[in-house]
Parts: sequence; C-alpha cells; structure tokens
Amino acid sequence: MLRVLYSDLRRAMIDRNVKTGVVISIAYPIILFIVYLIIYRIADLGMAVSGDEVISLYVGVSPFVLSAIITGFVSQEYTDGIIRNKIATGSTRKAVFSSITATSAGIAAVLSAISSAVIMLIVLFFTPGFQNYTSREIGDYLLTMTFAEMSIAIFSAMLVMAFGNYKIALAHPLAIAFLMKVLTSIVADKLRPDNGPCLLTGTRLQVYSFIDKYIPYSYIDRPSPYGFFTLVTGVLGLTVFSMIVGLLIFNKKDIV
Repeated sequence: MLRVLYSDLRRAMIDRNVKTGVVISIAYPIILFIVYLIIYRIADLGMAVSGDEVISLYVGVSPFVLSAIITGFVSQEYTDGIIRNKIATGSTRKAVFSSITATSAGIAAVLSAISSAVIMLIVLFFTPGFQNYTSREIGDYLLTMTFAEMSIAIFSAMLVMAFGNYKIALAHPLAIAFLMKVLTSIVADKLRPDNGPCLLTGTRLQVYSFIDKYIPYSYIDRPSPYGFFTLVTGVLGLTVFSMIVGLLIFNKKDIV
C-alpha cells in the first residue's frame, strides 16, 4: 500500500492536471475579487468589499474544479495502463483503489489550503475584514470546506476508478457536480426562503433537510447553519459510501 501511495503522490506532484488546479486555486480568488472591486466602483456603492463576500470565492467553484482535476488525474490509470502495471507488480486491487482515493483527497486538501491562504491574504490586506462572522466561525468554515472538498474528490475518484473503462463515464463527476449544484440550490431556497418561513412539511421536509445537512455538495455556497460535527458526519458518510461502493465495483471489474 505504501509503495503504491508513494508512486501516486509522486505522480500527482508533476501531473499537469494538478498543476492546473494549483493555478486556478490561486488565480480564481484574485480575479474574482478584482471583478468585485470593479462592480462596486461602477455601481458607486460607497463601501468596500467585505471579507464575508470574499471567503467563499474558491469554495463555490471547488466541486467543478475538483471534478475536472481529479477526473483528468485518475483517468490516466486506465489510459496509460498504470493500473495494469500496479497489479502486475503485485499490488492488490484494494491497495490500488485506496491509494488513488487517498491521493485525490490529498490533492483536494492542498488546493483548499492554497486557496484559503490566498483568500485570507486578500481579506487581511484589501478588505475591512469580516462583518458577520467571528474568527472561530471562519476557521470552522474553512476546515469543514476542506473536509467537504476532500470527500468530493474521493467520490469523483471512485466514479472514475469504478467506471473508467468507458469514456462516457469520465463525464460523470463533472455532470454530478452540476446536478448537485442545481439540487442543493433548490433545497436551500426551499428551506431558507428570502421572503417568509419555510413551507415544507412531512417527508419532503425530512428529505430536503437530510440533503442540506449531510450531502457535502450542500456546504459550498455559504457558511452552514449546522454544527461542525453535523457537517463532519456528512463528509464521513460520503467518504465511507465512496470507499465501500467503489471497492465492491472495482474488485469485480475487468481491467483492460
């Protein structure tokens, strides 16, 4: 396992997809902050961009970035024959699958750390700070988002490893990210409408609440109203689901 993990981590360090992710995690918050400044100046709002508006600049697009980056990185296991070489040299399928998902989680954590550092520097030097959140709340938010992004990366890697023999399957992680963006936006609007109380009741309320609480794709738009441990439960749930389902499928599939 350690030998395979070392190989995957070394490949990740030089992979062009991962390097692209690093560039995006640095450039995207900076570019979007500049866009905010321009909009505020044109609209003549008479106030500065606050840290509250900056904190989620990368998080909002992270599922799409990670889905694309992880798909490009993991798909090489099939296109370059890496999986066959690993198995031929004595690595078990469990070790191969576990290593690539762990590496994907590591990639997500690094990209999150880079983007968080860039955003905090922007907040520190170019904004008046946070208006509605304490330092503790911001710390919990960034940590939870990192965990959520890691679980999404594991889920994306699982999809590619489980169905990577089929080219159409490579579109699944990104397609699911877009679908979940639409779904979670609808759920949030229904549970926390801008005007008036929530009108959901019964089973629909329970289903919507479950999605909002325990599906990591729901965490990306804004600091969540739920406690830290509730969010971590959702992250662990998606991670365990990905590992169990992925291993069951990967252990039985033909490697061609």
